[in-house]
Amino acid sequence: MNSFASTSPEPSSVEKDVLALLSDGRQCLKEGYEACEQKVRESPTTSILTAVLAGYCLHRLPLRSIMIAKVRVLSALLPPAVFILGAAKVLELIQKPGRSESAKIP
Repeated sequence: MNSFASTSPEPSSVEKDVLALLSDGRQCLKEGYEACEQKVRESPTTSILTAVLAGYCLHRLPLRSIMIAKVRVLSALLPPAVFILGAAKVLELIQKPGRSESAKIP
């Protein structure tokens, strides 16, 4: 029987692991948020100056240019990579043992 179609109220061990991982992640994020909020409450001036400095640095960084350069490099490297992968798969198919004589390429 398919595990997705099972009607048992008890989740499987994989589901338990995923739910536990999500719960741990949620708890970690909540604790981090609370710690950050506490630091802001303790020193609001430092927090505002840090936020302004981070915003200024993000504004000055050429993020668009960096992303365009990455896309150009990937678009230049993708066709040869796909060709090599296809050639490797064709060789693997040709050299596969146990093929019948009628299925071989002449």
